[in-house]
Amino acid sequence: MLMSDWRFAAAAIFAVSLVAMSNVLAQETCDAGEACTAEISSECLTRYGAGTLSLDEDLIQATPNTSGVGASSQASEDCEMQLLAYRSCLADLAARCASAEAPPIEVNYHVERIEGQAVGADYSFRDFLWATVNGLRYEVVARSDFAISLLDLRDLDLNGTSDALIAYGCGGTGCPDEAAVVLYLDGGHFKVIDLPQEDLKPIFEVVEEDGRPVIVVTSDTLSMSMDHGNQSIGRYVIENATLKTLQVSQSRPIQAERELVVSQFDAHKDATGFVSYGTRISLEMDFNEDGDADTLSCEYWERWRTMSGCRIDIASLPKPIEVRGACKRLGVLARRKNGYREFVCNDNQIISYDPNQQSFE
Repeated sequence: MLMSDWRFAAAAIFAVSLVAMSNVLAQETCDAGEACTAEISSECLTRYGAGTLSLDEDLIQATPNTSGVGASSQASEDCEMQLLAYRSCLADLAARCASAEAPPIEVNYHVERIEGQAVGADYSFRDFLWATVNGLRYEVVARSDFAISLLDLRDLDLNGTSDALIAYGCGGTGCPDEAAVVLYLDGGHFKVIDLPQEDLKPIFEVVEEDGRPVIVVTSDTLSMSMDHGNQSIGRYVIENATLKTLQVSQSRPIQAERELVVSQFDAHKDATGFVSYGTRISLEMDFNEDGDADTLSCEYWERWRTMSGCRIDIASLPKPIEVRGACKRLGVLARRKNGYREFVCNDNQIISYDPNQQSFE
């Protein structure tokens, strides 16, 4: 029943405010509060002013409006019956709206770059991580001269919205790669949690274990604190918007027949503690099992205390074969592939001969 009385407008506003008090987001259901006004006449709304209606312990309470128009006892009784129906309608609406599911929140992430020259800045570029939440854009992370990359997009904290695993690095060996988890909390708020890492180029990934995402950080190769490049594997989960450590373990190294290790360069340090450029350590073995002794040798990389420039001089070949990678430990394995012995770099990184590249990869 349509009414032009101002009290109808007040009743409709009240119905909507009731919805807000019930934390209702399902608008299609809750915006229909005007339907309850069909339960009560304009005359009764005059007697029981809408302004006296309030939400009290999930019940709609009402008292007569003493300033309203007088009415007979029969009219009052009719109004009270209508009021009960009206109150029941609003209470039912509140209950249905309060239990309605909120519409899904869609969160998307993307990276944008601004070249420094374009804006006259003193940095070469600046990367931005943007998040779009149901059409609204938010700047979450900004880094100058560090490239931001998206490694994984999924609900890391199991709150129903998408989060991001990101990495940022300078792209070279002068600085370590870093990674962080970006969590969407609520109301356009985000939280960035840096991940622990122990070397220059760790590996960051997300795996599913028992129905929940687990962040795995594998640190290897160029740690300044390790002599043989032991591999550290950290497993983490997000709980209550914080990073929780499940386990940090050290891998067991693959056994080798013979090996070169970076500590062998200590014998070649001068009085100042430096190793002369071009100094190599080596071992001799038959790597292609042709009966002739071959030579594996490596140089020293002072900056990261690791070996580099490794190569194998095969007695029957005119030029050496490159062994790619920076290893603190380079071990010779008994097994063979493509006609040559395989190697283990650090704990468990297998290096084999690639005939297409004509090098050990």
